[in-house]
Amino acid sequence: MKTLFRKIAAITFTISGLVYGQTKAQAPKDNSLLWEISGNGLDKPSYLYGTMHLMCKGDFEIREKVKTAFNNTSSVVFEANLFDPAELADATAGFRAGTPLLQRISVKDYHVVDSILKAALDPAASLKQYDSSRLSVVQSAIATKGFSCQDLMMYEYELLKMAKKTNKTVNVFEKLKEQIVYFNNAYPDSFVIAQLKKLDIKKNQLETAKMVGYYRAEGLDMLYRHITNPESMTPQEAYWILNLRNNNWIAKMPAMMQKESNFFAVGAAHLGGEKGLIAQLRAKGYQVKPILN
Repeated sequence: MKTLFRKIAAITFTISGLVYGQTKAQAPKDNSLLWEISGNGLDKPSYLYGTMHLMCKGDFEIREKVKTAFNNTSSVVFEANLFDPAELADATAGFRAGTPLLQRISVKDYHVVDSILKAALDPAASLKQYDSSRLSVVQSAIATKGFSCQDLMMYEYELLKMAKKTNKTVNVFEKLKEQIVYFNNAYPDSFVIAQLKKLDIKKNQLETAKMVGYYRAEGLDMLYRHITNPESMTPQEAYWILNLRNNNWIAKMPAMMQKESNFFAVGAAHLGGEKGLIAQLRAKGYQVKPILN
């Protein structure tokens, strides 16, 4: 399981380590990561929970209100299935590039990225080992430096273990290979090179610590503003990472909630904004209220 978890963590770093969005919309004013969805003809409520995909073990916590809501549902729904070896193989393949790096980027940029990799990770590290990969994989490797620990935990993994113990149905919004297509469109090599050239490891560590602090305090407003920093994401990223996927999920949620009570566990950035899940559910006539205690 340790080997599988390392593979999952690596892919999750690639996915979540690059996600900083842009939107002019206001975040929800109520500070909670857990929201109840009711009304609009539903027999039983469902719940929407904002996760942080990776967190140090010392900071990790699943609160009692989350456990209570989880136990009151029949199904848990994740963004994608990070825990199926076949899906992980598809994701790994999705991050491979069709041509070697030096046929995709300039010699100058190659040496710059190689130097950044060595400085950020290890003097012995080499860009050669990523020759057949998209540069987002390099960015993900460097993103690990944003955490102050080695013992990382995943909310999705812990929730999955809880689901198995209680024999809950496990569903997903999208295939992992579909998710990788979205991220590849949002983060082409040219974008990643530009980001790496601006890399500041110490600043990244401070920003990660801020984000963890907001999350632990359930400060959804501050967390949302931090993740969707307009200085860090282009409209193209916002489209592929947040808006398109939110729209896809919203289209599926009504039928899922009519069928059974669900515990939707998705990245916290998907909850806020005028195109976020909370606003879109309300626009469809559902009552969506924060669970504060």
